[in-house]
Amino acid sequence: MRILRPIRIINRNEGLRISIQCLIRAIPSIYNVTFLNLMFFSIFAIVGINLFKGKFWYCSHPSSPVV
Repeated sequence: MRILRPIRIINRNEGLRISIQCLIRAIPSIYNVTFLNLMFFSIFAIVGINLFKGKFWYCSHPSSPVV
């Protein structure tokens, strides 16, 4: 029964009901933006791997032993 309390509050308060409805309507747009961000992150990850492949696996400090 405690789970239903927020739903009762939303039904009683008109301003809160409008804001919840707007958030629910915005979910498809949020999915589109998330998909676009994932595409950009993937592209930059692939470019970064190609630029830096194998360059960070060794230490170039003069006092470190050469392995």
